[in-house]
Amino acid sequence: MRLSYGHFFQMPSLEKMYQNPVLPNYNQFSIMETRIGNPNLEAEKTVQYEIGLQQEITQGLAMEVTVFYKDIRDLLGIEILTLSNGSTFYRYVNKEYGNAGGITLAMDYRFGMLNANLDYTYMTAKGTSSSPEAIRQVAITAGPGRGAYTLSTRRIDFLNWDQTHSLNGTIGLRPTPTWNLNIIGWINSGFPYTPQTLNTEVEIPGGWWDSADRKPLRWNVDVRVAKMLQVFDVPLTLYLDVYNIFDHLNELNVNALTGRAGPDAYLPELGRLRYSRIDQIGAFTHAEADYDPSDYSRPRLIQFGLLVNF
Repeated sequence: MRLSYGHFFQMPSLEKMYQNPVLPNYNQFSIMETRIGNPNLEAEKTVQYEIGLQQEITQGLAMEVTVFYKDIRDLLGIEILTLSNGSTFYRYVNKEYGNAGGITLAMDYRFGMLNANLDYTYMTAKGTSSSPEAIRQVAITAGPGRGAYTLSTRRIDFLNWDQTHSLNGTIGLRPTPTWNLNIIGWINSGFPYTPQTLNTEVEIPGGWWDSADRKPLRWNVDVRVAKMLQVFDVPLTLYLDVYNIFDHLNELNVNALTGRAGPDAYLPELGRLRYSRIDQIGAFTHAEADYDPSDYSRPRLIQFGLLVNF
C-alpha cells in the first residue's frame, strides 16, 4: 500500500515569458492586437494526492487499485489591456484553474509462456480554460469606438483532453525461447467538443454549450511478432509490426453540427449551392470536399525490421 502527497511547481516556458517583447522604439501600432509575454509570470502549482494498493490474488495473478487527484492553480491565461488611446493588446497572466481526479483498476497475469494485463481508468479533468489562448474576456463598449474590458463569467467545464473512460490491454505470448508475440489494444471514450445548432432562432447563453458533447468512441489494436536469430555469433531480432491491424479510422476532429467527421450539416439550399459550386469548379469530387484526412487517425501501417544486438 502506498500514499503520496506533494506540491509541484513548474515555470511557464520562456516563450510565454518573453514572446514579442516591447522594445523602446515600439509605439501603439507596434503592439496593437498582438500577444506579448510577461516576465513576471509565476510558477504553475499542482497539489497531488494518490493512494494505491497492490495485492496478489493467486499465484501469477495480481491486482492494483489507484485513486488520484490533482489540483492545479495559476495556469496561464490571457488578459486584454487597453491603452489610453483605445489600442488593445494581449498579455499572458496566471489566472486559470484546473483539477483532475479518478481511479484506476489494473490486473496482471503471468503464467508460463503467457503474460497479460488489463487496466481501466475513470477520470474527469475540468478547468476554466483548455489553453492559455482561450480568451475568457468580453468587451464592454463605453463610447464611440472606445471601450473597457472585463472578465466574463467564470465556468469550470470539461477540458479538451478529458477522457472519462479508458481501457487498455496487452497480451504477450512466448511459445518458444526464440519467438515472441505481443498484442496491444485500447478503447477510450471520446473527448469533449462544443456543439452548435443550425437553427438561428435558438439563442444559447454564452458558455452553456462549451464541451457539452462527446466525440465518438476510439479504439485501436497493434500487433508485433519477433523472431530471435543468431548469425555468425551476432544476435539478431527479425520483427514485424502491424499498427492498427483492423485498419480502423478513429475520428479525431468532428463537425460542431453533426458531432462526426466527414460531411458537415447545411441548410438544404446552402447544401445544394455548395455542391453546385464544387461541380462547377471541377477540382474535387463531393467526397473529396467532405472528407478531410487529418480528421482521422492513421490507417493500417506495416513495418518490417531487423535489430542487431552488439
